[in-house]
Amino acid sequence: MIPLVTNNGVNLVYKDDVTCEKPNFLIPGIEETYTHYNAHIHLSSEHTIDGLYYAAEMHMVHLRADGQRAAVVGTMIEPDRVTDNPVFEIFLNYWKKARKDVDCGECDVDTSLFSTTEDMHPYKMLETNSFFHYDGGLTTPPCSEIVWWNLAAEPMSVSVRQFAELSDIILNTKTMQKGECKKITVASKSGSTSRPPQPLFGRSVDKICPTTMEPHSHTDIMEGSHSHDHDDDEESAASATTMAVGALSLAAVVAGQMI
Repeated sequence: MIPLVTNNGVNLVYKDDVTCEKPNFLIPGIEETYTHYNAHIHLSSEHTIDGLYYAAEMHMVHLRADGQRAAVVGTMIEPDRVTDNPVFEIFLNYWKKARKDVDCGECDVDTSLFSTTEDMHPYKMLETNSFFHYDGGLTTPPCSEIVWWNLAAEPMSVSVRQFAELSDIILNTKTMQKGECKKITVASKSGSTSRPPQPLFGRSVDKICPTTMEPHSHTDIMEGSHSHDHDDDEESAASATTMAVGALSLAAVVAGQMI
């Protein structure tokens, strides 16, 4: 995979002439296979769980063979480790190198940290076997309702230093633009590159465990406001596990112990 720094974050993509078999998975109950396309990170989460936002969110995007449907495997990212996350460190060093390759500003990277022999399999960054699964939409324009979302129930933990370096790459990378060295980020003034959670639209969500690919529990969610503006008073007040997402807001009841 090729690490990239773009105007909306860091990415992992495949070479155009790649011949290896890309990772893929089968959506439970849908019986359709989705193949890995890219991975990217948003600063500030595009979902909330139990009303809580997280520092960042990684999405691993998969496409159906015809390209008309997508499936995303996502995980929250939290800077709450007292030591560095060794798996995330591999990816972080690749993104540092990618920044050095394009940055026109002062960007000092220790190239001894970079190795082409390290495994960059993005699924290694997942820290749980439990996921929230629902049918939703893209969180970037045109926001089409074509996505099977699969959000990890537990966040990936990184160190404060690692998160600070990730944020610096996303927010402060500079390239030459019309003869001037300028930041490329499209982040908001607060530093977010995420779409805010949206109201409920009568959706449902499953809690699943991919080791069996069987639904853990299921419930219809409460209908929310049809306004597209984020308003906590208009979201579901159900006393259940609440999941707000970039395309809509969801409330799910998870029966029994969380996996």
